Amino acid sequence: MTFLNPILAAIGLACIALPIIIHILMRRRRQPVRWAAMKFLLEAYQRQRRRMNLEQLLLLACRCLLVALLAVAVGKPVLGSLAALAQGPRTLYMLIDNSLASGARPPGEAGAAIESNKAAAIAMLNQLDPARGDRVAIITLAEPADALVLPATADHAAAADLIRALRPLDSRADVAGALAKVREESRRTPDAANDLWLALFSELRAGSTDLEAALTSLRQAEGSTHILVQSPATAPLDNIAITAVQPARSVLLSTAEPGAPRTATTNVRVALRRSGAGLTNAAVSTISADAVTLQPSPTSAPAPRTQTTVNWTPGQDTAIANLSVEVPVPAQGSRGPVILRASIDADAVAADNTFRRPIITRERLEIALLAPGSVGGQGTITTYTPADWLALALAPEADPMRRRQSGEIRVTAIDPARALSPPPGSRSAAGQLADFDAILLPRPDLVDAAGWRMVRAAADLGALLIISPPAGVQSHAWSDAMLEGLGLEWQIAREATAYTPSRPLAADRPAASGVNLLDLLSAELPELLKRASVSQSLTITAPQGSLEPLINIDGGAPFLVMAQAAPAAPSAARGEDAARAASRGVILFFTSAIDLAWTDLPTKPLMVPLIQELVRQGVGRSNGPRTVTAGALPPSIAGAVELAPINDPASGELAPGPITQPIALDATGRPAMPVRSQGLFAARTNTGATAAVLAYNADPRAGLTTVRSRDEIARWLSPVGDDLTWIEPGAASAPGGPDAAPTNDIGALARDRHIPPISFPLLIAALVIAAVETMLARWFSHARVESGLATPGTLQTATGAAAA
Repeated sequence: MTFLNPILAAIGLACIALPIIIHILMRRRRQPVRWAAMKFLLEAYQRQRRRMNLEQLLLLACRCLLVALLAVAVGKPVLGSLAALAQGPRTLYMLIDNSLASGARPPGEAGAAIESNKAAAIAMLNQLDPARGDRVAIITLAEPADALVLPATADHAAAADLIRALRPLDSRADVAGALAKVREESRRTPDAANDLWLALFSELRAGSTDLEAALTSLRQAEGSTHILVQSPATAPLDNIAITAVQPARSVLLSTAEPGAPRTATTNVRVALRRSGAGLTNAAVSTISADAVTLQPSPTSAPAPRTQTTVNWTPGQDTAIANLSVEVPVPAQGSRGPVILRASIDADAVAADNTFRRPIITRERLEIALLAPGSVGGQGTITTYTPADWLALALAPEADPMRRRQSGEIRVTAIDPARALSPPPGSRSAAGQLADFDAILLPRPDLVDAAGWRMVRAAADLGALLIISPPAGVQSHAWSDAMLEGLGLEWQIAREATAYTPSRPLAADRPAASGVNLLDLLSAELPELLKRASVSQSLTITAPQGSLEPLINIDGGAPFLVMAQAAPAAPSAARGEDAARAASRGVILFFTSAIDLAWTDLPTKPLMVPLIQELVRQGVGRSNGPRTVTAGALPPSIAGAVELAPINDPASGELAPGPITQPIALDATGRPAMPVRSQGLFAARTNTGATAAVLAYNADPRAGLTTVRSRDEIARWLSPVGDDLTWIEPGAASAPGGPDAAPTNDIGALARDRHIPPISFPLLIAALVIAAVETMLARWFSHARVESGLATPGTLQTATGAAAA
């Protein structure tokens, strides 16, 4: 318990000594005077002494209690966390939710949830006293948590203006990150760390709370932490969010004849998730999708929109919708992306109803085949080299039905012994490999250390690498240079393992993480795999997670694996930076040479569709992700020095986010400031060229509108603080709006120094004690005549005798 007026309370409590002193003084001894009736009075006194002492003690207790109640009433006692915060000066850390969930808007209401968060924060801010030295710090929760005001400030008016200007962003709430910032700041201010105060303003729906996040490490070692938490929302809200948009092909090639409109058609899969109380009901959602170029021609017609519906059954929370979308292909020579857009019906959270995904379009794919001599299948099958088989699979000119594919994929043969050295004045470390979409290496033994550096540079630019062992080589020591150049933590056997008899490829494919490059072949692939066999292969071992098997040999040995080059920068060798740096440059490695002495795959029906799909889908994946979750780090893009916001093709304007100017990227590709809102951004080089277009979308985890109970929230926050006080609905704000005066117990945070507050319940209790004391004093005075014991005459006689 503390007092709003501690000095007055101390003075009042000290006054308890007055009745005690008076009581003691009244008991001091006087000079005895003997008189005739003294004997009888002494006998009466001896008989009544204990009773009179008890009466005096009761009177003394009542008078002391009366003084104590008056002192405490004037001192204004307050209890709990809010009471302790009222004694100052204090530093209050406000954590305000401005994540995607704070934009939830109940049906028929104009204000979003963030408005109540801001109102509660401003009302509490108004109750702090800058004259007393109260300070406030503000941290917004949209991931990553942003220290809006830190260190704390005594300028409450400026802090209130910043709170009023907050708007919902599109990332999830980062409560753990905000608490980490508070801990870091408290270490710099030891006085505040001894008694830490936090106020959390959020509706605390599922999208704003990560109950799986461990907060134990954020507890301070010493001192105490007090948490004021806005009461969780109880109103049910239903929301449906688009969680992913995935085209069937990651690279689209134009199929138009000369003079015809340049378009391509692709199947698009749209993933949805719904949350809220409506999960128990059936529902219908309408999904629409289209594709537009970033720079549409003035004469081009609007992109046609495709629609479909999803029928939700009771209890269903996820769904997949498939649409066929017509995609315009940019003009010849352009490598700009097309923006694929999907949208759904309006609901409680509007920001996650639209999803944008850039997709790569090409007039054709440019493939570099690093092999000596001429390629293309001259002679007989028995004389074909691995390079011949690969060239025929990509451009099978001998098949008239596939002549058109030679226009979509152009293969350029390059002698690795002559060409893999950067020419003087080259614009890139990749040299002449910089402009190729994919690089095939059937003779990796001919590539030296300098050549592998060029190949690695091309992979960093987004090139797909397909590598297979050379045929006719006994010792495969060449793998050391490859592994070092590409930064792979593999171990490849020096000699091949022979299978007698040959083993077929396993029909069961390993589980894929992310997009499966062979997904479009899934229907026919099991039957095609059984028809191909392997006579020998290289044994490959690698740390867990460093490669992904795509096809296995019957018995479990890998036949085709996928990996990504390790980060080139040492500073990005671990953690989140590692994932970003390895997001481009996919590596596909065959453990068997594409040669009849190793495998009969080249002569099987699987050969052409397998190589075609690996190239077409691998090029898209090798270029790295084109979508980024709001609040996350973008993928590392070689050569990019800034992220510049670009206009949305639909509206012709920038997305309604706070970023309107380019954001600088450091040497590791980390932006100078995080992007917490959805929109389109161009990753530009120092020459102003666009290296890639990225689409930031709302975090699908942040739009969950399921309510959380107080018990769940209390258990989640219990590792952080010693005590938790709930801010009840309406307790931090009055009906008049954010700036209205508080009307209830949160008002205990305020203190008026000119008119000391009085505790009226304690004052009433003091009046009751005063009445009781008066009654007891009259009762114990014995100023009455007992009936039947005395008469007026005898009373007068006794009085006269006493006087004598």
